[in-house]
Amino acid sequence: MTIALSPEKKAFIEREIAAGGFKSEADAIERALTLYERHLRRIREAIAEAEREIAEGRGVTLSADQHIAQIRANAAKDR
Repeated sequence: MTIALSPEKKAFIEREIAAGGFKSEADAIERALTLYERHLRRIREAIAEAEREIAEGRGVTLSADQHIAQIRANAAKDR
């Protein structure tokens, strides 16, 4: 498999390898995909839960600001 990265992403990976953050380019890609899969699974789980709540009449209406605050709080958990 051949993967083309932007010069910025390639430089980031090279810096992280030099700093000990990744073992290799393959390690960086593997970790990125693992993180992507984890986030995608969480998004799908959240959507399924929201759909269950709506179906059960337990849906909650959020303002845009509340929604953004929840997204930021969830993102902070992953750091």
